[in-house]
Amino acid sequence: MTLGPHAPLDTRSARALRARLDRFARYDPRSREDLVHLEEIILGAALCADEQLEFDARTQWIATSYMHARASDVHRENLRWCLRHVEEHHDGVDDRALVRILHAIKRMIDSSTGDPDTPRSEIQELIGTYRELRIRAGLGGHSEQELRMEVALDLGDVPEALYRQGLAEDEVPDALSACTGCAAADAIRMEEAMGRFAHAAAIAAGALGVQWSGCRSQPHDLQALSLMSLSLTGRHDLALECAEAAWTGLCDSAFAHGLAGRLLLWCAWSGQTRRAVDLLEEYLPILEDNPRPVGERMRFLTGAAVVARRAAEDLGPDAAIGGARAGFLARRWSDEARGLAARFDERNGSEAEGRRTDAALTFPAWDGSTIEALPAPTLGRAARGRPTPRRPRLFGRRHRPQD
Repeated sequence: MTLGPHAPLDTRSARALRARLDRFARYDPRSREDLVHLEEIILGAALCADEQLEFDARTQWIATSYMHARASDVHRENLRWCLRHVEEHHDGVDDRALVRILHAIKRMIDSSTGDPDTPRSEIQELIGTYRELRIRAGLGGHSEQELRMEVALDLGDVPEALYRQGLAEDEVPDALSACTGCAAADAIRMEEAMGRFAHAAAIAAGALGVQWSGCRSQPHDLQALSLMSLSLTGRHDLALECAEAAWTGLCDSAFAHGLAGRLLLWCAWSGQTRRAVDLLEEYLPILEDNPRPVGERMRFLTGAAVVARRAAEDLGPDAAIGGARAGFLARRWSDEARGLAARFDERNGSEAEGRRTDAALTFPAWDGSTIEALPAPTLGRAARGRPTPRRPRLFGRRHRPQD
């Protein structure tokens, strides 16, 4: 009988540990049990003093752990160990391991930009490490420029983000470049940061319906990001379908608080207050179980505060959310979101996050007016896939105000 990865583990035998590690490629990386067994292999390899085995297990852990909640210091410790090994044994490290480490660095940078206590110097140091390793792996500069663009957007530096976007367009996509959906999501963020909602909607319309394989963030990230731009350009029915499709995916992720908050904000903005309250109550336990990343929490609380304020206005002063008065929650969540934004502004050396948060918290309700839509661009790196199966309708049709 062939033993799977969950058979009793002999941590005293390097050969047994290696055989177990080699079988992991056939199992689901989303399994938390698999992750625990990988950590046992890492410990066993250290006890056996087999550094190559430990390195291989740690890079496999890197390829798996991002799907699970783990403390950021655990990720940092593992990444630093792998980087030390690469520095000491650079000739014996294969390209596959380097690509896994590069992906881990990208995720660590994303986590660091979402933590106001991480200094900018540390983020820039990680970007420098990424650059060195991607050159060592023989990869071009496309993914690096994409990464620098994302960091600039997160830090509120739109001119720098535009500059990096232009540099990325001059490079050839590589193995670490964003998938079509993630690239479209970044482009939508960029266009909306400049107030170009028609351009953002055109990008969304071109990317929605594309089939992505292996990306844990798509299509629900793109769907949630697109809602307001789609509604503003007369594609409100498509926005409703996107909201329905996105919500389940956002709830299945422990780290999509910001996008969940954006979807809630869109619900309140487009007049679906009662449905927004129901979704908010559904998501609050997820937020309490996973309070980090801080940036994601801030964006969720911004959307939640708007929902609570609209509930108090539209459903009456006695409206409640999770057993508490909506008006009280609106004030509490608004204060917390503004406080977190101030911490980010202090770290970033700008007032961009505070301005974005204030603008969202005071955003007026949609009056049903639209702007002229632009044609969807052609997507060069994607192939059209099968249509997404229809789900039960969660969002009702909004009654448009009369002209």
